[in-house]
Amino acid sequence: MLININGKLIPREKACISVFDHGLLYGDGVFETLRTYNGKLFMADQHLNRLYLSAKQMQLVIPITKQQMKIEIEKTIKKNKLDEAYIRLTVTRGIGEMGLVKDCKPQFFIIAKEFVVYDKNLYDGVNLIISKYSRTLPKIKSINFLANILAAREAKQKNVFDALFSHGDEITECTTSNFYIIKNGRLLTSPNVLDGITRAIVLKLAEKYLKVEIRKLMKNDLVNCDECFLTNTTMEIVPVVKIDAMIIGKGKAGEITKQLHVDFKAFVQGYYGSNSKK
Repeated sequence: MLININGKLIPREKACISVFDHGLLYGDGVFETLRTYNGKLFMADQHLNRLYLSAKQMQLVIPITKQQMKIEIEKTIKKNKLDEAYIRLTVTRGIGEMGLVKDCKPQFFIIAKEFVVYDKNLYDGVNLIISKYSRTLPKIKSINFLANILAAREAKQKNVFDALFSHGDEITECTTSNFYIIKNGRLLTSPNVLDGITRAIVLKLAEKYLKVEIRKLMKNDLVNCDECFLTNTTMEIVPVVKIDAMIIGKGKAGEITKQLHVDFKAFVQGYYGSNSKK
C-alpha cells in the first residue's frame, strides 16, 4: 500500500507524521471519506466542497486547490491499483510548536485501500441505542472524534450496531451516519447534523414518496414511527429495526427504506452515465 503524504507516495511502513503535528497533538484537522464504484470516484466534488468548508470554519488553509486534491486522490487510487476503493483524506493544521494557536504548515495525507463490501445481513436492519453523549460543532467534519468514539464504545458495550447522539430529549445522528424517521407519510431528519453527501441525495429521492421535514428530532418522535434508517458514503442506506428497547415499525427493514436504497443504486448508475469522464 502506498500512502500519499503532501503529494508524495510513500510505502505504508514508511509513512509517518511528526509528533509535533497539531492533528496528533490536538485533533486539529478535517477529513473526508470517499469511495469509488468501478474505479471511479463518487461525488468527489461534493466531498471536497465539504472538506474545504470545514477547513474554512476552522481557519485552516488547505495547501492545494480542490482540483489539485482531486488529482492527488485519483493518483493514489491508480498507484494502489484499486477498483473498488475506500479513501480517507485528512488535512491537519500541520507541524508547529506546542500550544493551541501557533503558526503551522498544514499538510494532507490520503489513504486508499480496497473497499470491503458490508455483510448483506446489515441491510436486514440494525439495532441502536440512544447515547448519553452529545456531539458539538456537527457541521465541521473534524478529526477530533472524541464524542463519536465514546458513543461508539458505548454501543459496542451494549452489543448494538451504533449509538444516536442526544442533547437532553433531542436526538440527532449516529457516530458515522445520518439518521431518519419515517412517520405518518413524512421523512423527518434533524438540521443539527453533518450535512451528509448521501443524505442530500436521499432527501431528494424521498420527495417522491414522502413529505420531507428537516426539523429538530425528539425522542418522542420515535414512538409509533413506521421506519427508521441510516445513511453514509460507505453503507449507503441501512434500516434500523430497534432503538434501545423500542421496536421500530414491524421490527424489520421497512418497504420505503428498501425502495429508497433501490432508487439510490439507480442514482449511482445514472451519476456515472452523466459523469463518464470523471
